[in-house]
Amino acid sequence: MRKLYKRSETGEIVEYYEAWHDDSLGVIVQHFGTLGTKGAVLRHSLESGKTGTDGINRVLRGPQAEGFGEVSDDEVAWLIVEYSIDGFGTADDPKMRHNLEDKLDEILGWTGLGHCDGGSIGSATMKAACPVVNFEIAQQVVAKALADGPFSGYTRIYREGRD
Repeated sequence: MRKLYKRSETGEIVEYYEAWHDDSLGVIVQHFGTLGTKGAVLRHSLESGKTGTDGINRVLRGPQAEGFGEVSDDEVAWLIVEYSIDGFGTADDPKMRHNLEDKLDEILGWTGLGHCDGGSIGSATMKAACPVVNFEIAQQVVAKALADGPFSGYTRIYREGRD
């Protein structure tokens, strides 16, 4: 998978464009839109004799010519979703954390904001950590998506290193 972003004149990331090879279908999936929205999806046949990487590069050639580019690791913020738990947690907490990580991956991935990179349990908290390209938009999108359902009981959503 390759992810590209377009910036406004002020340098703020405003659009995303990504592509990946879906081995099971033998296609290149193209996903693009305004940052924080689900965007659109197109599928392209993989050209005969070409690799998935070749197909991804072909699909992203146009957006790169339009000013889309990659974001370096030091440009991302870490969004943390935290829950209060009893001590080091119950036997059910690891399953909940893994389900939360999957949900965050889905939310952030389909809105072009980032992904979930894992989490931790202990010392009366359970956390999921997510590198995101725009913390403010990601915080709003995640809070709205988690508001109803099994993950609504979070304690806080914060930027790593800040309260």
